[in-house]
Amino acid sequence: IIFQLQRETTVLPDDNNSIFTPAEMGVILLSTFVVFVVFALISGFLGESISLLFGELMMIIPAVVFVFYKRMPFAQTFRFNRISVRQAGATVLLFIPIFILSDEMDRLVQMLFPMPAELVNSLYDLLTFNSIGDAIAIFLAGVLFAALSEEMLFRGVLQRTLEHYRDPAMAIVSSAVFFALVHFNPWTSIQILLLGLVFGYVAWKSQSIIPSIILHALNNLFSLVMINTSEESLSWYAS
Repeated sequence: IIFQLQRETTVLPDDNNSIFTPAEMGVILLSTFVVFVVFALISGFLGESISLLFGELMMIIPAVVFVFYKRMPFAQTFRFNRISVRQAGATVLLFIPIFILSDEMDRLVQMLFPMPAELVNSLYDLLTFNSIGDAIAIFLAGVLFAALSEEMLFRGVLQRTLEHYRDPAMAIVSSAVFFALVHFNPWTSIQILLLGLVFGYVAWKSQSIIPSIILHALNNLFSLVMINTSEESLSWYAS
């Protein structure tokens, strides 16, 4: 599967006009954090689903603004290189063992260090479909926008910058660490770090964030489905 991800990728050569400097990347990360904090302060005036929706969009705005301000090539800067149908199929196949491994890791962590019940309930309340409108907003935020914005930021500009100035291993690990930290949940940090390493490796191997977007979106989609499905219906999987 990894071999298929590496084949037939249309890769544009790196140039300084499509890669941020470390200083610029630091400004983008700091700006993203400031935007996130400001939005968190005003999100109380919005509904939970709407806050989730716009919160994901806010994450990528500083990087996008910077790209347009510097007139950098959008697709190349964010690593939106094309992939083949075969690569897309290999990515979907790769998702299955990755999701199972991540889910089993989550169960193990919860057994050793259980998340407080209050936090569990608040997360489930936030991601539960109470209406069609809620379902659409949560799907857009948690599946589409989360996969796009987070992969553009972490596996796109951040990892690509680190790959250019350091080495791929350091870039993949660093982007995965930032990816885990931004979720602000120590009880899920190990699982998210694991996913971040996989997403980063796939993005580097294929030289495109499209496979990592697919993996990210599928992971979030299946997680939402499991949250909104009764325990009885999932008994075959839980056992």
